[in-house]
Amino acid sequence: MDRPYKLPLKKVNFNTYLDGNKLTISADTFAYDVCIDSDAIPKDNYFSLLKGESKTIELSKEPTYVNIICANNIEYKKNRVGKACFRFFYRLKPINVARYVFYSLN
Repeated sequence: MDRPYKLPLKKVNFNTYLDGNKLTISADTFAYDVCIDSDAIPKDNYFSLLKGESKTIELSKEPTYVNIICANNIEYKKNRVGKACFRFFYRLKPINVARYVFYSLN
């Protein structure tokens, strides 16, 4: 089985519903490292969603804007150097370093 960082990731379309300070997110395909960019602070950030799974996150206040970002939808330069730099810096994120160490030891 391939390790998670080697799996191909499809583009994701998110469905969101905001009710006061509660944000519900669902995805049409697997979404890796979902991040909520907002002026309100989310109680949970950087998580993954399975196809059809929904997650409700409580925010610190009612936000004026919400932007959902995930690793699947990040575009990088198509040349070899740009791709290598993207992978190098993306893997340096603390959560990815921890996952790499975990899967390397197993």
